[in-house]
Amino acid sequence: MNSKRLFPLFFFFLVGCAAQPKISQSQMEIQAYQSHEYETTKRIAFDSTMSVLQDAGFIIESADFETGFITGKGTTTSRTAPWFGATNEHTRMTAFVEQRTPTLARVRVNLVESSQRKSVWNETQDVINEVGVRDPRSYQQLFEKIDQAVFIKKNL
Repeated sequence: MNSKRLFPLFFFFLVGCAAQPKISQSQMEIQAYQSHEYETTKRIAFDSTMSVLQDAGFIIESADFETGFITGKGTTTSRTAPWFGATNEHTRMTAFVEQRTPTLARVRVNLVESSQRKSVWNETQDVINEVGVRDPRSYQQLFEKIDQAVFIKKNL
């Protein structure tokens, strides 16, 4: 067979078998699973969110009811490799609680996986990598727990 005819077939095969690029989520899709509305007041939603985040292992760094803003950091996991240095990983979190109507509050949570690597060769240089958590299930689990906390607080 002629090699000139084989090349286009071979090239087509390689391109056709290449991994398909990951489809990125739109901002609206991300906001949709990062947010949840509750039929309650901002006070109950804020307190419930704080409680659930603490139960989930976040160390609350700041919280302000007036602005509705909460920040926190998950526990740090460290790994050490003899030739590559140490890596510290944790999840950072921000939450925003707002009153939409007199009987409707909205909570939005943003989770970011953060890793910091220190090199044994150059201790002054840290490599920091932060990636937003884009798994809707992570947010769904948090909101289910917040939903339970809201229910309990409303009925006490």
